[in-house]
Amino acid sequence: MHSWPPSSDCQRCYSNPRGGQREAGPGHGLVRPRRTDSGLLTLLTADASGDRVHGAAVRIPPQEGSPLDPETPLGANHRLLASVGAGASGEVWRGRDIRSDEVVAAKVLHPHHARDHEVVARFVAERSLLTGLDHPSVVHVRDLIVDDGRLAIVMDYLPSSARQVLDELGTVPPAAAVGIMRRVMEALAYAHGKRIIHRDVKPDNILLSEAWGDLEPTDVQLTDFGIARIVGDGDASTSGIGTPAYMAPELIETGQAGEASDVYSAGITLYELLAGRTPFGNAGTAMTIGLRHLRERPLPLDVPEPLTEVLDLMLAKDPEERPSAAELAEKLAEILPDCKDVPALEPLPDSELHQGTILKGVTPRPRVGDAAPSSPSSAPSLGHSASDTVLKPLQELPSAKPVVTPSEPPPRLSRRKLIALIAAIVLVVGGAAALIIPRVVSSQAGKKKTEVSAAPSATQADQPLPTGLTVSRSATYDASREQITLEIRYAAQNAPLTGPFLEVVPALGDDSSCAKVTWADGAGRAHSPTETGITAKCGWTLSPGTLGVQSAETVRATIPVTGDAPSTQDLNQWLSALAERTRAVITDGELQSTAYPVQRMTGIQLVAPPRVVSQVPLELTLLPVWPSGPDELNPLLHSPAVGRPTRMLTSIAGEDGVRFADGCGGALRVSPDGLTVSTVSIAPSCRVNAQVGNFSFVSSNEFVITARS
Repeated sequence: MHSWPPSSDCQRCYSNPRGGQREAGPGHGLVRPRRTDSGLLTLLTADASGDRVHGAAVRIPPQEGSPLDPETPLGANHRLLASVGAGASGEVWRGRDIRSDEVVAAKVLHPHHARDHEVVARFVAERSLLTGLDHPSVVHVRDLIVDDGRLAIVMDYLPSSARQVLDELGTVPPAAAVGIMRRVMEALAYAHGKRIIHRDVKPDNILLSEAWGDLEPTDVQLTDFGIARIVGDGDASTSGIGTPAYMAPELIETGQAGEASDVYSAGITLYELLAGRTPFGNAGTAMTIGLRHLRERPLPLDVPEPLTEVLDLMLAKDPEERPSAAELAEKLAEILPDCKDVPALEPLPDSELHQGTILKGVTPRPRVGDAAPSSPSSAPSLGHSASDTVLKPLQELPSAKPVVTPSEPPPRLSRRKLIALIAAIVLVVGGAAALIIPRVVSSQAGKKKTEVSAAPSATQADQPLPTGLTVSRSATYDASREQITLEIRYAAQNAPLTGPFLEVVPALGDDSSCAKVTWADGAGRAHSPTETGITAKCGWTLSPGTLGVQSAETVRATIPVTGDAPSTQDLNQWLSALAERTRAVITDGELQSTAYPVQRMTGIQLVAPPRVVSQVPLELTLLPVWPSGPDELNPLLHSPAVGRPTRMLTSIAGEDGVRFADGCGGALRVSPDGLTVSTVSIAPSCRVNAQVGNFSFVSSNEFVITARS
């Protein structure tokens, strides 16, 4: 029986029992895909757990694109250090943020993705959504970079993964497995609340901190959100991406996925942590593994009964029968004490793979002369090659051959029937080729044409601000018009936000002068130091309108270019200059101004009197906190409030964005609208809590409630 928690040896390079080497590093646990002699990247091999299914093989020439080497720049702020693994969608590198010298993880998508204009468009569109994911159990995405023909996702670095732990230990004790999956379900519940489906939950995508044995929220983090939306067809519910060993039955059968599909994949992962392998195995083609998902029940495990019940719920064949991620997070927390001190199971041998229950009603069409459902081993072979790629969705299997016994000779085709059968096969294959080959040739020709004419472009995105504002910028050079089109996208997270917003726009290649900007639809006007009390050379005041919750608005401008045409690197440097110059102004701690509150406000201070009597309204004040500190001269709100909320408050929280809450265990009463607090009983130590827009956990100073004298 192995010890718990595991040793730090998890961080070395492990031998992958499914074949190949799995390297440690940032802990993404991705297996390097194999190439055939023709340069065809194998996206799904007989090891169906290792790679994702994209619906077709992808041809990548061996020497395509500029090579990635240690110290290769990635955007303006990062350098690659060492490759640590690769998967179907890209290669993972350990990198360095040259501004802070922090170690980061960078997932560089395969070159063919960077040449696909639709993928690039989705990549840019998903930037603010992915960088805005803010949950302790979700790996923080720092930036999405388009640079020198590469697409890269820069993330926080974590040293290990659940896959590496399985490789070292074989199985995980039930308490640890439940603790890990509790955090995963919390992460999924958060994502599902934002209408984001993961589509590829598995041990490789569960990253662990060095002290992960404590199982705190930040010790277990789920990664690879957004990959399905970016490199798929843009619709995470239908794009053909996933790992067959973890795919839900509805995804295999119809190609449709939803929140319940993530729950199923998480159930497979929980089973694997406990048993050392997935319930339906990893060997075989995608079709045979998919058949097991559709028809078999997994072998029961010798674990506490409450854990067995949770597994049964998560692995229900009908998605309607699976609980939500939020419900499962609570359920796993409840059963954690039942799993304490239960030792890890011995790894379940693959020899017991096909002993699970065969489910009736979800089998393929029965064999001729046989009323019983066929076993998985008798399913028709849909490709023995380890490099076969599965097309999505997996359709109902065709009828198998008639069953014959050794005592009766197999039926023989007449010569005429045999010739007819061969002719039919030739017609089918020829017809398919006639349909497919012209499309492939046309597609390749179209891609070559667009590659030649692609205009230099660049993108950049800021970290989300405390108010929930995310700003991303893109620039494209139009050689025919000799101008740059600048787009600035403002997005809100959990509260509506209203501008105006500040943007500093220096000239391209010359930070000392200002760009000549023409804003579309009158969205921008020159920044006024007199009105705002802020000096910002090359500053513009932009008014995109109110940003609804989880929505965005874009302002556009054109800038004429004189002289040489800018390259992609020039545009990247220019966008970085825009961001840095704007950031320098809004974070200036010497400013004494209330202008641009959505960008400049760093916090909220809730002030209560140090001593109050019971049975009276409680006077509360919300103060904005700027880079210079709390602002007592310009409060956001006095409670009890009279009249309409201040414009500064509505800009960061909307009309109804403030709610107070009792932090005294019943000593306070809060009005139904959440805006007025009254004392109801004495309390030696009391606080009021509040939510103000995106500021979710605002707490007052301590105060005392005394009896009336």
